[in-house]
Amino acid sequence: MAECVQCGFCCRVDPCQYGEWDDAKHCCVFLTEDNKCLNYNEIVEREKDSHLPMMGSGCSSNLFNTCRDAKLRKGV
Repeated sequence: MAECVQCGFCCRVDPCQYGEWDDAKHCCVFLTEDNKCLNYNEIVEREKDSHLPMMGSGCSSNLFNTCRDAKLRKGV
């Protein structure tokens, strides 16, 4: 699986089980201006014993993801 570069794509498609959708912004309410999850550390801690943690497992949307491609071109 490709490395997660925190491009914010997932948070603009649908919020995760810890997130909440913001209709006005068209993204999760916990997505910051620099495409980071405000709850990232909390989620990692909650799922540290999970067989397949949501955060830290890599990018699940690396194909045709223009947000990720742009961030990689800038040099993460």
